[in-house]
Amino acid sequence: MEIAALAVALDTILNSGVVDKASDLINTYKNNKDNDKLIQIYETIFNDLIDENTKLKNISMNYRNEINQIYLSDQDIKYLQETATRVLNLFLPENEPENSQSRDDILKFIELIQVDTLRTMQLLGFNYREAIGKPLTDLVANSIQNYLSVQNNLEQ
Repeated sequence: MEIAALAVALDTILNSGVVDKASDLINTYKNNKDNDKLIQIYETIFNDLIDENTKLKNISMNYRNEINQIYLSDQDIKYLQETATRVLNLFLPENEPENSQSRDDILKFIELIQVDTLRTMQLLGFNYREAIGKPLTDLVANSIQNYLSVQNNLEQ
């Protein structure tokens, strides 16, 4: 669920007035001598409050899931940087000169995933999974496919 949809759902619940309605019903019927009617009203109130509570819990869990998808701890970022550096270096040709464009691009990418840089970008709404994870996944997938194609051509 998107953050905007969660915000709308939360706003709807917060403005539903269930608590105010419950309070008004209690005040209206508290002097009522009809116990069956009073029990029915209290059951309705409790059911409405339980339903609202359940919805609020679901919204909060969905918010937490959304946050967890875009938040990385400092330790996670350092690990990501180390791992991404190793992975990217695997795809540089061995005879690549030190001042090549590929190496420069990798160094720029490494700088992009520094703790301070990535933390600032996250605060601005940066989605590291889309921006970093997807291209790395594509890079590895393409490299494997290219390797397999070369192997198949050599065998034929």
